[in-house]
Amino acid sequence: MPGGSALLVGVLLAVIGLVALGWRAWGERTDLMGRETDRSELLARVLEDHATRSFEATTAALAGLAGVAETSGTDALRRAMSQALVALPYVRAVALLDANGRVVASSHPADEGRQVSLSLIVPERGEPIGGWLPGRQLEDFAELTAGGRVAATVDTTGVGFIPCVHRVHQGAFAGAYLVALVNPSSLVGFQRLAVSESGVRTVLASWQGQVLIAQAGSGQTLPAALRPRSDIRTHAIFSRYLPDIEHATFVGEGVDGQTQITAFRASRPYPLVAFVERPQRLLDAQWHDAIRPLWMGGLPSLALIVALTWLAWRSQRARAAVGGALSRVQASMARREHELRVLVSSLHEAILRTDAHGVVRYVSPRWEALTGVVQADVMDHPLAEVFVGPDRAAVRELFTPAGAGTVRSVHVRIGLGTGKRRFALALAPLDAAGGEAGFVGSLQDVTEAWQAQQHLEMQRSLNARLLEVSPVPLSILDADGRYLSVNKAWEALTGRRREDVLGQQAKRYLPPEQSSIHDAHDARLLEHGGEVSYPTTLTLADGRRREVRVSKVLVPGADHGRPAVLNAIVDVTEFHEAERATREARDIAEDASRAKSEFIANISHELRTPLQSITGFSELGLMRPPTPEFAHALFTDILAAGQRMLALVNDLLDVAKIESTVGTFHLERIDLRAPTREVVRELAPQCAQRGVSVELHLSDIPLVAKVDPLRFQQVLRNVLANAVKFSPRGAVVAVSGEIERPADPEEALSRADIHFTVRDQGPGIPPAELDKVFDAFVQSSATKDGSGGTGLGLAICRKIMDAHGGSIAAENAPDGGAVFHLRLPLRHLEETAPVPL
Repeated sequence: MPGGSALLVGVLLAVIGLVALGWRAWGERTDLMGRETDRSELLARVLEDHATRSFEATTAALAGLAGVAETSGTDALRRAMSQALVALPYVRAVALLDANGRVVASSHPADEGRQVSLSLIVPERGEPIGGWLPGRQLEDFAELTAGGRVAATVDTTGVGFIPCVHRVHQGAFAGAYLVALVNPSSLVGFQRLAVSESGVRTVLASWQGQVLIAQAGSGQTLPAALRPRSDIRTHAIFSRYLPDIEHATFVGEGVDGQTQITAFRASRPYPLVAFVERPQRLLDAQWHDAIRPLWMGGLPSLALIVALTWLAWRSQRARAAVGGALSRVQASMARREHELRVLVSSLHEAILRTDAHGVVRYVSPRWEALTGVVQADVMDHPLAEVFVGPDRAAVRELFTPAGAGTVRSVHVRIGLGTGKRRFALALAPLDAAGGEAGFVGSLQDVTEAWQAQQHLEMQRSLNARLLEVSPVPLSILDADGRYLSVNKAWEALTGRRREDVLGQQAKRYLPPEQSSIHDAHDARLLEHGGEVSYPTTLTLADGRRREVRVSKVLVPGADHGRPAVLNAIVDVTEFHEAERATREARDIAEDASRAKSEFIANISHELRTPLQSITGFSELGLMRPPTPEFAHALFTDILAAGQRMLALVNDLLDVAKIESTVGTFHLERIDLRAPTREVVRELAPQCAQRGVSVELHLSDIPLVAKVDPLRFQQVLRNVLANAVKFSPRGAVVAVSGEIERPADPEEALSRADIHFTVRDQGPGIPPAELDKVFDAFVQSSATKDGSGGTGLGLAICRKIMDAHGGSIAAENAPDGGAVFHLRLPLRHLEETAPVPL
């Protein structure tokens, strides 16, 4: 790269200088950080030592006063207290509190007799130092702590004290407490003398994270988080270091949430910790002040190195640029000449050039392949001579004078060796100072394009014809809703002429409510494409309205512009009228069926009352002794006829209930084997009376399904009773129940049915009647000999099985008799399901 060596040397020098400046600045920061850390550690040690010595002296004085209290009276103790205060200037008062918190003696006479809360003054763990408490003396404290606790409204920025406690173990005051009221202001004063730097904070706190005293540097305001009694247990000193580490220095989040350089030291004899917080920003400011001269001297040197490097690099690049400019120009000219030759030879068109009179001076190699005319035969000859007939005159016309720079073109046919192929000839004049110096042009074979255009025109004509003769009313609207085309079927439907609507907007001929429907579907179709179909109403020219279904699809617009919308209209008025007639007929039939069911239900209810009376009196007649033989036979016939009639009425009521909309099944999940056995036991007397036995075969696997137990038993009872009724004496009725699975293994995993069969040895059912016997009031022709019933039992069974989602069917056994199949699906059903009509 030109100038690369100078640039490399300059960049290397600049990097070395920048690294040296950074290394020196970082060293300055490290030294400054070390000095500030040492100062913070020293301050923390001094503050901790002062606090420890102060409380040691106070504790020693209290121990001496305890000896006085154990051997002397109250007066001697008061004098000793006064003398102790002289040696302890940072203690406001000393008091003796009995076990109930009453002040017995005090260096401040006004405190005596006061009642204070020992739980606030005496620490819980027996430690000698308590937390900060409000009040100057105990009399103030007693008033501020009424109720045994420090009120939330106490001003912690006011006067307070730190209690130092010693218990008296012997003498008249055994169990009492000596309390020294340490003045926090004295300790703060020492801190203020020790630390006068701006921004530095000193804090004395208990190991439990309660602030005892705190002091901010000169000109600084103490944050609310450092007021006495504040809880700072979340500070890193208490959460990460204490009690395992008693002194350390670290950089981290301070009490106010800002980054601080913190040094702390815990007192060994007392649960106290003193720490100093110095803001990180003060260190950064000092560091910036220290390195400012360094950067002010070093940056200009770096700038000079960069400037000299840039000048050297520019000089080398300029020399290289001058040396390579000529080579690039020459290479570019050679490349462009080659590209032009390749371009001309690769074009599908033939390139030609003529003079101002139309004499050919140059043709590209492509000319001969297109026209079949040898280049030598056309060179230096008028171009018009290549063509024949009208095309020759058209070519001559291209060379007549025209506007400057005007491109002239014509479609011609060349008849020399290529047959009837069509070409597009285009010429553009070459301007010169005195006029046109000649022409340059191209000859392109457009035979396939011309044939495609002809085919397209023919296809358009065919489409237009198909559109016109279609029996479906069709119209084409542009994107603005204007008619582009309509067919005869559309004119016949709407009663409007095409010459009246073409170019007009469709909404002009429609009411607003119909127009808005069409506009909405057109907008959606134009936005999303596809096709839409919707029902609507169409207003004809004579004002009549027809119900129609409109289908819309997008078709290409003219010249590949915005698409148009093809509308196909199907008149469905007659269809809807027929549909309405069918619906009305169905409603009438349903009303008739409903009326029939209600009539059957009503008449059945009306018949039950007299029938019950008839059967009741007949039973009384049979039970009344002695009964003559003719009367007994009479009562027997009356009772049998009444019971038969009552059974018919009950069946009619079941049919009416199942067919009504109020018929409801109460489903529950049960094992069907138990209700099956109950039905068999229930019909045992009837079997014994007719001399028929029942064989019951049930699966060992529980046959669990959701059914209405009473309705299921009704079906099984009806089918089994019929089997017993129609079987001859000595016959066997077989009842079985098992789980039936499909033969397909995959289908068997997802579906299974419970299958019950009841097989009798009766006359069977004619094959043509196997399905009809389940219709209402239909009996098998094989049992219409007086032994049959009302013809409603099996109809009720089918309706009950259908309501359960199951099925009932009958078939004839190969060796005689009938077999009834009951199937119930193993699936989850709702607890209550309405009976389908």
